[in-house]
Amino acid sequence: MLTLADIRGGLDGAWRLFRGDPKAMDAFDLSYDGFWKSFLAILVALPVFLLYVHGEWSTLSAAVERAPDAQVEVPSFASHLLLRLAVMAVDWLAFPLIVLAASGPLGISGRVVPYIIAQNWAAAAASFAIALPGIAFAYSLLGAGVASLVTFVLFLLVLRFFYLVARIALRAPVGLSIGLVAFNALLSLLIGELSSRLF
Repeated sequence: MLTLADIRGGLDGAWRLFRGDPKAMDAFDLSYDGFWKSFLAILVALPVFLLYVHGEWSTLSAAVERAPDAQVEVPSFASHLLLRLAVMAVDWLAFPLIVLAASGPLGISGRVVPYIIAQNWAAAAASFAIALPGIAFAYSLLGAGVASLVTFVLFLLVLRFFYLVARIALRAPVGLSIGLVAFNALLSLLIGELSSRLF
């Protein structure tokens, strides 16, 4: 289980990576135990994610109520939440597991474990931040245009963040770092699109 010390160290390391600190990896638990614990980092962002999903469901329900002729059936909140949690779990696990499997051909097997640890904590912090504009819009704290703009700016910052994670944690060259960030983004978009089509 995660302890407060684990969370403090993981988030401190993520913040230092975001600032481009070359010694940021010192903050993480890079042990075997720390590797598996890093997959629990998503629990840090879970409360915000739950608030985001509730806001998403409320917005969808309100939109359907305003258009009674629309042939759309809004699922219960429990069903919507279970679906979103399943998609989140797939999205959360897919990138690190693929990178781990491909570490040999990519020539990064010697640094892949520290990279995944750092990436998991960075992803948890990024998930927390990127959900905030959507929550603010769902609860009428921001207009749609402002929320979209803030989300876009945060998305660009997250891309830069993940680039720094690859450069510092993996010690990857620029080309590989950009490739990993692009693959991560495209994989998340693909998972989101497939889930939308399936469900």
